[in-house]
Amino acid sequence: MFFVHDIFTSQVCTDTLTATVLQRAVEYAEQQVCPADVLRALLQSNEQSFLSLFTQALDPETSIDDVLQILTIYHPARPVPDVTPKGKQAFSAGLLAALTEFEAEWPQYAVSTQAKPLLLLALCMLNHLETTDFEYLSILNVPQCLALLRQPLQIAQPVSSGLAISKTFSSAQFSKQAWECLQSATVYASRSAAASIMPEHCFLALLDEKDGITRRILRSQLSPETTPEDCAHALRESLLTLKKRSVIPLTFDTEHLHAETLKLLEMAQQATHLWQHEVTDTLHLLYGLLETMSARLVALFRASCDSIDLSKMRRHLQYHIQDVQTATWSESPFMLPADILPSEDLTYQARIQQLPPAIAVGANGQLKAENGRYAREELLQALHRRKNNHILITGERGVGKTALLKELARRATSGEIPFLKQRRFVRIDCADLSPQESHKKLLHLLAAVAGQKHLMLCLDGLGAFLRSKAKEENILLLRRVLREQQVQCIGILSSREFEELLSSEYEFLEFFTRVHVTEPDEEATLAILKQLSTQFAQDYQVQIDERMLERAMMLSSNYMLNEHQPAKAVKVLRLACEQLDYERSAFGATRITLSVEDIIHVVAQLTGLPEETLTGMTKKANYEQDLVEFVIGQDEAVKVVARELRRIKAGWADASKPASVLLFAGLTGVGKTELAKALAQFYSSSKRLQTYTMANFTEPHSVSGIIGVPPGYVGYDQGGRLINDLNADPYCVFLLDEAEKAHPEVWKPFLNLFDEAWITDTRGIKAYADKAIFILTTNAGAESIAQMWLEGERDMQRVAEQVKLALGNVQHERSNQPVFSPEFLARIRHIIIFRPLDLSAMENICRKHVKKMQQVWRQKREKTLMIPEVLVKYIAERSHRLNQRSGNKEGGRIVERLLSQLVEDTIQQKQIEAEEEYKQADTIEVHCTLPPDAPDIYDYLPAIRIVFRQQKCNEYGE
Repeated sequence: MFFVHDIFTSQVCTDTLTATVLQRAVEYAEQQVCPADVLRALLQSNEQSFLSLFTQALDPETSIDDVLQILTIYHPARPVPDVTPKGKQAFSAGLLAALTEFEAEWPQYAVSTQAKPLLLLALCMLNHLETTDFEYLSILNVPQCLALLRQPLQIAQPVSSGLAISKTFSSAQFSKQAWECLQSATVYASRSAAASIMPEHCFLALLDEKDGITRRILRSQLSPETTPEDCAHALRESLLTLKKRSVIPLTFDTEHLHAETLKLLEMAQQATHLWQHEVTDTLHLLYGLLETMSARLVALFRASCDSIDLSKMRRHLQYHIQDVQTATWSESPFMLPADILPSEDLTYQARIQQLPPAIAVGANGQLKAENGRYAREELLQALHRRKNNHILITGERGVGKTALLKELARRATSGEIPFLKQRRFVRIDCADLSPQESHKKLLHLLAAVAGQKHLMLCLDGLGAFLRSKAKEENILLLRRVLREQQVQCIGILSSREFEELLSSEYEFLEFFTRVHVTEPDEEATLAILKQLSTQFAQDYQVQIDERMLERAMMLSSNYMLNEHQPAKAVKVLRLACEQLDYERSAFGATRITLSVEDIIHVVAQLTGLPEETLTGMTKKANYEQDLVEFVIGQDEAVKVVARELRRIKAGWADASKPASVLLFAGLTGVGKTELAKALAQFYSSSKRLQTYTMANFTEPHSVSGIIGVPPGYVGYDQGGRLINDLNADPYCVFLLDEAEKAHPEVWKPFLNLFDEAWITDTRGIKAYADKAIFILTTNAGAESIAQMWLEGERDMQRVAEQVKLALGNVQHERSNQPVFSPEFLARIRHIIIFRPLDLSAMENICRKHVKKMQQVWRQKREKTLMIPEVLVKYIAERSHRLNQRSGNKEGGRIVERLLSQLVEDTIQQKQIEAEEEYKQADTIEVHCTLPPDAPDIYDYLPAIRIVFRQQKCNEYGE
């Protein structure tokens, strides 16, 4: 029948469903087609009459999903069908015998309008299972299943299910709401002094569910002045008056369940399986209660709530079930108890269309578009293994680790990854888990998912379980669970957490395959922004040009260095849309198109940089131009620092070392600290320069200020300052000021830090410095710099060589030991020489301070300060001469002192003399007269005269 010219042909079977099942089994069989392959296709057919009978022969607390999982392991299916013609040699002897038996019995069922042909096929397949099939299908009672299948094939009407109820009950069989309901029913039975738990107690418990299905259906029959609470109160009163015995403590088990309650639960479980739901919910309990319709419950309603018609409630429930099934509702989400950890059922979200497709972002650990396949094949290969099939997804914050997990769940649910289709992906958010409660929470978590072998347990923030004193206990516990294959796990954690917490846990890592997710490139980031911009445009009613996407990506890449793509570009775009939407809502703006200014404004807010710096930014940031605004007269130093910043931003820095280690050498007051502050503004997430004054570390024991005090001393639990600062802001800029004054012992921890980019404090806490910049400043070699400068030497490389020699000769003043060892100096990437300030630099410094002073007076005192050009030039020249006479030891600081002395001190004196004029004035004029007859006017102070004016009044003619 099935073989035409020795080639298998399923179409000869006139029953379409049976033919489809056979064809699917043949096409998806990985090797020789056997009865187990047909059984898998039968289970995937969703034919309810067969599934309901098959389910009755399964062990309690198991499901069809468990059978499919077993069949997938022992008889794996092809990922794509093989449609080549199949001869008899492609079929096992058992399957050929089963097909022969089916052909013999087929004629009497060929014209059946019911599912009898499919039941006959199932009967024949189970009759010819191979011997090994019985070993791994131990959860299926094959004889019972055969008996159940024979009954509808012999009589007209189908046999009722009669599902076996287990002697004990587990919360895993029920949803959270249903389990709480059954526990409440036990309490109601005890309070009413009942001898057993009866359907009426279950009904009262169902009424306790706020906005539950029972209340909704009941409310439709009540009069407007009656509430479900009134009905529940009347039922409770009726129960209490019927019982006069003392209270009997009851527990929820078969010993204390009334026979009618057992029927209720049987009907609820039957409904659960027939509707293909995974756990029994309150909907199923209400269905079981109304289908069994206890006579006692009917009598109670007549006595206490005569307006309620249980038959009408049953019809309303049936209407509700039809509506739900029409809406393709398939199951309740799997949720952990709220007191454990926050969780979300990604499989359920995918089925109700709440997981949108992820964006293709290239072959760097995320997804690509070609054929809809994952770029990281090792991820799927690892999940497909029978042992050690667990995954660790690592990567920096914001690169898309959780998005990768959600896309995996979505594709598995849709059937794009066949071997994962039966898995339920449950994401557990561990981010807010404290170290003190990690072990307890892990125990509760594993207990809650025990026996749920279909779960894919996704621990987002796995590092939280390992950052505690119970780390070893937690690892041992997880290892045992994974070794026993109680659950399949996907862990998500940052690269830093992996290196710190798991890199040395070799036995634990044997269970996992690591998939590292890196930042997407520019093309992939733009693809993500393009897809999200459509959603943003709808949500905020804005128009987004593609150029705005490019600008958001480039500005975030250039300046938001402490975050990662694509998250930071998405953040900029979303905030810009929200800002435009706010302007329309709050101020009635009519603009709907996102502009460059919107993007720049958001980046300026996020980074703290002035908008002027960001305006007109191109793909290549001009860091030299930006930094020179902060530091005057040090063009060579600015170029080196800008070059370093560009190298770090481009990702060319060695990941095994700090982002950079620089040494600023030069005379005092030439701008070393100012340049370090400017660099921190562009690089550090906090925008602050972390300053360590090394003159405070002159004793050997002062190293404790860096790495923490030893165990047993006060402050041990606070750890080392450097370690804490690095962990708080990995993109920090550290200024190690006056480096030559520190004790040699203090520099020893920095040897390893500057070489391998990690450091450990006395508590054992590790910090990584691969993103940090370290700047050492020193006055050592200042005399060499000054002397070579006077001699006309302008080659900074030669000057740097002399400074390096001077640094090697610096000795600690107390211990007479060399402060800087050759190994330490070799770890410094650049020694940057700051040249002595010339007259031009002094003049620019003076203008900068004048501008700052005028801004302060305008903002804080609401007065315009007018300073003449002659005074600016005088202060610059005098400062330059005084600096030269001091051997260049004054630097630019002398400018600020002279400006304060000649301007602010004089204004203050004038204000005391003419207080009323000062109050009324909005403009302060500073007049400067140089001494006319002095042989060198710069040796004498000029005459300063202050005039208070009301400039605004004169403008209005008043």
